[in-house]
Order: sequence, then structure tokens, then C-alpha cells
Amino acid sequence: MKKSSVKKTKKKKTLKKLKEELGFYLENDEIDKALNISTKITELYPKNTYGYVEIIKIRTNSYTKLIEEDEIKEIKLVFEKLYEVSNKREKKQYKTEFDEYLSDCKEAYNLRKIKKDIIGKLFLKEEYEQIVSVVEEKVKNAKSSSKANIKGLYDLIKGLFFVVCLIFNLFNPNKLLIITIPFGIFGIITIYGFIDMNLSKEKKKKKQEELNNILIKREQKLGEYKNEINKLEESISFLNEQKVNSCLKIPKTFDKQISEYLADDEELIVKKIIAKFNSNKIDEFSSMLNENTNLVADEVLNNIDGILNDLNKENFNMKKITWFNYVILIALCAISIFSLIIIIKNFYELNLISFIVAFLVGIVSNIIYNIENGRHTKLIDTFNDNLCNCIFRTSLVYDLIYSWITNELSFTYNFIEIPIIFTLLFIGFVMLISMLKYQNLYKKLIK
Repeated sequence: MKKSSVKKTKKKKTLKKLKEELGFYLENDEIDKALNISTKITELYPKNTYGYVEIIKIRTNSYTKLIEEDEIKEIKLVFEKLYEVSNKREKKQYKTEFDEYLSDCKEAYNLRKIKKDIIGKLFLKEEYEQIVSVVEEKVKNAKSSSKANIKGLYDLIKGLFFVVCLIFNLFNPNKLLIITIPFGIFGIITIYGFIDMNLSKEKKKKKQEELNNILIKREQKLGEYKNEINKLEESISFLNEQKVNSCLKIPKTFDKQISEYLADDEELIVKKIIAKFNSNKIDEFSSMLNENTNLVADEVLNNIDGILNDLNKENFNMKKITWFNYVILIALCAISIFSLIIIIKNFYELNLISFIVAFLVGIVSNIIYNIENGRHTKLIDTFNDNLCNCIFRTSLVYDLIYSWITNELSFTYNFIEIPIIFTLLFIGFVMLISMLKYQNLYKKLIK
């Protein structure tokens, strides 16, 4: 006789048993297991409110824990099921508690937004204040320029130099007349231009009108940016009031989770963000700005670039001096020092008077070099321009005096060897002066 097979059915756990397990896990702070048991209760006993209530209590820590906005959506779904299986009295109680909790969470989320808005507005205010300082400096420069009685002094010195060289060469004629005549004529034209610009009432009036127009435009911009600052200050004041009101509405049980938003450290955060921007750490700046404000870093950077370009379109393209430029400076100074040592040891090849006068001309030429007249977008271009001017003038002066003293003029010595000697001697000094003038102009234009 065959034994009949008996199918064993797994017994459904009682609600009491599940409650005991849930209590055990909660006592031992095993939240994930407690949450699984609560979910299992809702599956086995879907008409009972207990499982839904426990899920909400566990995930919100009995309405004392702030949860993120995406998690709120999940909790709402659980609450909807709880509301369906609740009786009339329970519905009212559960809804009151849940709506109050949602209101508290919403207020906490709003505080975060207010905090970010305050930081964003403070950052924009700081940037506009820096821009205002730039515009005020430009207004000051425009006013100073309009009051200047003499303009183009550097051009006058340059013109006089070429005229003096021509006159000297005419009294001591030699092959250098080929160079001194055209440059002498250029010098005369330059001197005439200087006199005409500074003595002609019509041209002075026209120049004054141009400067006044520039001044009016800059003052208009200044008014616009100051108006923006006033608007930002009003907005910041209003947001600070909102922050205080919001803090009063949020339950103390949330304080630990939102401590960074309760703190009054907005100005400190802004200083850190601006420090990153000023040190040109754009990636870190963008990360901090996106994290701490409601601003978009790329939009802010484009806006700042647009304002600065608008303020000074012709100047803002100047490239910053890099560490590589300093390496070049050190190398060129080393060449100049080494060349000076060799020249001193072999000075018999040079004429003393010619060399001293030419050397002084080279020093003065560098010091009075007007970088604004010869403005370039790169340091290397400024250096090349300054060096060419310096070597041309020193070589010309040396050759003129040398020819006057010795009545000799050798193509190899005077037109090749002397320019090379002065190039090696001045190359480091020219680079140093060019760098100082370039850096000073760069700071003046975009500070």
C-alpha cells in the first residue's frame, strides 16, 4: 500500500509575531530589517494600518527626521495607502500629523534655497563692487587726462632724439646719413605733431570733446552698476528676513541636519568663492558656486567677461605673465651679466666715450618707453618692440660719436658687431623693464 504524500503548507505568520520581530529589530537599532518587517506586514495584512504607520515612523523617525525631496514622494505613496484603510477618526489624525510634517520639510527645503540665494546675491554684489572700483578708476583717469596740459611728451622726446642725431650727423657727414636723414625728418614731423596737438585750439577742443564723451559713458556705466548693487542689497536684506522667519518655523528636531543652513556664514563662503576666482582656480570656483548658490557658474563667468570686455574691449585681451616668462627673464639677465663681464675684460675693442653715451641712451630709452603707445597683447611683443628701439638708438648714437672721434666707420664693426654687443648687454635689462611696465598696465586695466 502506497503512503499518501502530504503537502505541507507554510503557515502565515501572525500579526502578533511580526510585531514582536519588529520590536526586537527596533530595540537593536536594525533599521533596514525593521523596515523589511513593516513592508512584509503591509503585504500580508494590507487592510491593517499598523504596517503603513510603522513604515512612515521608521523612515521619518516619528516625524523628527528631515528626509530628502525624492524620498518624500515614496512616503506619500505609503501614506495614501494608510489613508485608504484608516477609519474616519484615524484619517483626520494621520492627515493632520502628516501634513504638518510635510510643511516642516517644505520649510527646511525653502531655507536651503534662501541660504543659496543670499550667497548668490552677496557674490554678485561683491563682483559688481569690484567692477565699480574699476569704472571709478577709469573715470578718475579720464578726468585726469582731460586736465593734462601737455600730451605726447614721449613722442616729443623721441622726435628730438632723431633730430639731434640728424644735426650731429650733418656736421660730421658719413654713411649714417642714409639712416639719420629719414629718421630726422620723421622726428621733425613728430615734434610738429606734438606742438600742433598741444597748441592748436581746434585740436585741443576736439580732444577734449572725445575725452568728455568717454567720461560721460563711463559715468553712465558707473550709475548702472551702482544701481545694481542697491537692488542686490535690498534683495539680500529681504532674504535675510525670510531666513529668520523660516528658522522660527522649522522644528528643533531638524537642527542637526540643517545646521549648515542655519549658520550665518554667508559672507565667509562668498570670500572663499571669490578667492578661488581671483586665484584663477576656475574649476574649484565653478564647483563651489554651483554647490553653494542657485547661480550657474558658466553663465556668471560669461557675464563677468562680457562686462569687462565692454568696459575695455581693446585692452582686455592682454595675456597674463606666466612662470615661463620669469624663467626667460632669469636666463636673459644671466646672458646680460655674462656679456658685461666679457665686455669689461675686453673693453679695449670699444671706444669709451661712444660706449658711455650710448649706454646712457639705452638706459633712458628703456625707462621712458611708453607701453601704452606700443601696447601689445603679449609680453614677448612688448619686449621685442622695446629691445628693437633700444638697440637701434644705442647703436646709432655709438656709431655717430665713434665716427666723429675716429673718422672711421666699418660695416662689420659698426653695423654688425656693435648692435650684437648692445643686444647681449641690454637684453636682460630690457626684459625686466618690459615685464614691469607690462604687468603694471595689465593690473591697471583689469584690476
